[in-house]
Amino acid sequence: MKSTSFLLLLAAGIGVGSRAIAPAQEALQFGAATYSTAHREWILPLQIRGPLSYRLEWSTNLVDWAAAYSGSGSGTLLHTSTPSARILSQFYRARQLEDASALTGDHFPTADGEAVIHPIHHASLLLAWQGRAIYSDPVNTNLLQGLPKADLILLTHTHSDHLDAAALNFLRTTRTVVAAPRDVYNTLSASLKTNTLVLTNGAATNALGVRIEAVPMYNLTTATPFHVKGAGNGYLLTLGGRRIYISGDTENSPEMKALKDIDVAFLSVNQPYSMTVSQAVNDVNAFLPGIVYPFHHSGTDVLPLKRQLEANPAVEVRLRKWY
Repeated sequence: MKSTSFLLLLAAGIGVGSRAIAPAQEALQFGAATYSTAHREWILPLQIRGPLSYRLEWSTNLVDWAAAYSGSGSGTLLHTSTPSARILSQFYRARQLEDASALTGDHFPTADGEAVIHPIHHASLLLAWQGRAIYSDPVNTNLLQGLPKADLILLTHTHSDHLDAAALNFLRTTRTVVAAPRDVYNTLSASLKTNTLVLTNGAATNALGVRIEAVPMYNLTTATPFHVKGAGNGYLLTLGGRRIYISGDTENSPEMKALKDIDVAFLSVNQPYSMTVSQAVNDVNAFLPGIVYPFHHSGTDVLPLKRQLEANPAVEVRLRKWY
């Protein structure tokens, strides 16, 4: 790594001040952080003499550092940090990466190394862990350019914004494993079927060191449901001792509310196809995931979801760029 810039957030749980520390000639330079009362989070401006790749790291003691985000670009980029009342001082540093092709996204620690969460678009996402690329509902080959080939692909249901044969063929190799419900399996090519694990609601399997559990996804309140119970799957993944839930297109089902010990949850918030904001708030308060990523929310304002959950110290809502 070449260039490093430090930013100190003072009394981060209260949001009262910040100080940037770095020589002016550095390729990475923090500007003064500001606190957004509307979003209840710090905004960290990072000025980049680039283009270059970088990693944002945080610490409470300037000794032990944890990766928070990897990115690339040039100019002034804005990062956000949700303060914790339990942490009085927080330090951030940005470090230039030698590898210009490093995957961008939030870093998430596990017992077996970091996972990187890379939003792609709408309901498509990529989890990178231990050199493995795990995709959920990849669509549109134009959005997949430059991303790694798939080791594992999770498919939730047959709707076109979740299932794209061209994208599957673009990402697959001879070793790619696919997990899918029966309705999706029936649409796949013969060659894809040979590497596909069919999971019914409630079924579980292990693949590539990841435990995969199929969770029901369905509509409850619409007169003519877009998603009927049994036709599609949400997924609960366990990797490196962490539990990650991907909801699929579902409303606030009893099965979701019964989930336990969820570290990260990707929740679809987009009525009439999935949950309303109020349904999502009720569900999150029921099963208490540590981190929530609202996604699949085209046309829905998810900022109220973040605001309504701010009173719950057990939950952090992260709004990321899905569109």
